[in-house]
Amino acid sequence: MMRRPYARFFFSVEGETEKWYLEKLQELINRNEMRSHNAVFKIKRCRPVSFAKGLAVLDDVKINHFFDYESVEEENGFRQILGDMDKAENLGKSVKYFPCYSNLSFELWIVLHKTDCRKNLADKKDYLPLINKLFGVKYQGIKEYKEEANFKNLLNSITLEDVKSAVSRAEKIMKDNNENKKAVQFRHRKYYQDNPATEVGTAVADILWRCGLYP
Repeated sequence: MMRRPYARFFFSVEGETEKWYLEKLQELINRNEMRSHNAVFKIKRCRPVSFAKGLAVLDDVKINHFFDYESVEEENGFRQILGDMDKAENLGKSVKYFPCYSNLSFELWIVLHKTDCRKNLADKKDYLPLINKLFGVKYQGIKEYKEEANFKNLLNSITLEDVKSAVSRAEKIMKDNNENKKAVQFRHRKYYQDNPATEVGTAVADILWRCGLYP
């Protein structure tokens, strides 16, 4: 049996669904015989500063934080998270944070595994009819969809090829945003107020590339 080197990745996340998704992604990568490296994920549900403080690192480390931009009305909370990333980078450790935000929510990234999604939506619950149709489920609400057994059952229908398709679709969304929308500048980071937008694809593409599975 071929022994593969390890590629380590670090994540702080906003919710449980992001954590469960990343665990599934690690499983999909490590089951693929074409991988060049085994993926090792360190995932914790917490804010960026808390994660960075508990991290014992000697070399440069990139940390991805998964969170949502849900509305202009809640923009201050979103910016607080971005500010928390800056604080984490200034703790004296060799840490760089990447904002894996989704606008409106992480459900956009889930939808992209099965189809394109360019329509501007009013509320994150509007992703649920798409999810029900695309994954052949019948969840009555977001709370039911996010129950652990239900969400993990949905993840079982996702393949590595689906993940690659999601990356490609996310890249097209962000390219279109870059060409046709004005990004908001906050300190040294940029983001889009209008949905759809997601940087999850950027992080996942890097993970797959480092494991020899993308493009």
